[in-house]
Amino acid sequence: MTVGLTRRLLAPVGPAEAYLHMLAAVGEDLAASVVTGGERDPFESREPVYIERTLPALRLGSKLYFRDDVRGLDNIPAEGPVLLVGNHAGGRQETALFLGQGRRLARALQFYRHLRLKVLPAALGPPFGLTILDLPGRFPLPAKISIRVSRSINLHRRLGKRADAGDGYELDNSTMQRTLTRHSNERSLPILG
Repeated sequence: MTVGLTRRLLAPVGPAEAYLHMLAAVGEDLAASVVTGGERDPFESREPVYIERTLPALRLGSKLYFRDDVRGLDNIPAEGPVLLVGNHAGGRQETALFLGQGRRLARALQFYRHLRLKVLPAALGPPFGLTILDLPGRFPLPAKISIRVSRSINLHRRLGKRADAGDGYELDNSTMQRTLTRHSNERSLPILG
């Protein structure tokens, strides 16, 4: 009866329900990690059910709070694979000022032995100021997420049919670095823009 009442109370509010689904999915992942001793990564499987439960809340947050700037969609080929290099933070880390990785602190507190953590990153951000591992929490400032889709790289055409993997890696790395440098130079502010 309580579940039915909660559903009826939250039915008119789509975002609240989306966030409840997301919190339930994250809670299940944390419970599974504790039961398996932290050896299972919940994001490893990328289960469609997990994505279905978490995506509506994440999409709502990205539309309302973070601005996106997507360019180069015309570079996506009609056929063939596309390599997506993503950012798992979704805008939270872009607005934090990280003070360090905290490797010595993690080692001194033996966090790797007990929690399998090698770092305890310290960051400055609202509302609590200094946080370690984002605990007790940090509220991300609004951020602009910039996405660039680059032209495809045809290794056979650029390097010849007998090119080795190392040459392909170097070409890919140098192309990505040039794109990132150009992208960085377009920023309106040196660090936060």
